[in-house]
Amino acid sequence: MKIVHHIPTEQFGFTEVETEDMTYDEAKSLYGANLASGEGLEVKVFNASLDEYLLTNTLKDGTNLYEKMSAPQQAVFQEIKKSLKRIKAKQE
Repeated sequence: MKIVHHIPTEQFGFTEVETEDMTYDEAKSLYGANLASGEGLEVKVFNASLDEYLLTNTLKDGTNLYEKMSAPQQAVFQEIKKSLKRIKAKQE
């Protein structure tokens, strides 16, 4: 019996691995990308990033920092981003 695993290799991409005896975790460790561990940024770095974004509406090295954030940290940034857009729309 063949098993097909879809292994994430980037944010919206994957590779397909066909195997007969390899588990998903084994295939992912062999063929998957080294994506962020999900541990997130240190509190000091995260807070500095928040402050910078709130003051400037941009984030230097934003993509790199965003990838290093944990899922909850990313969620906070997304909600703040949406909130700032709503506020800007009301002011116009």
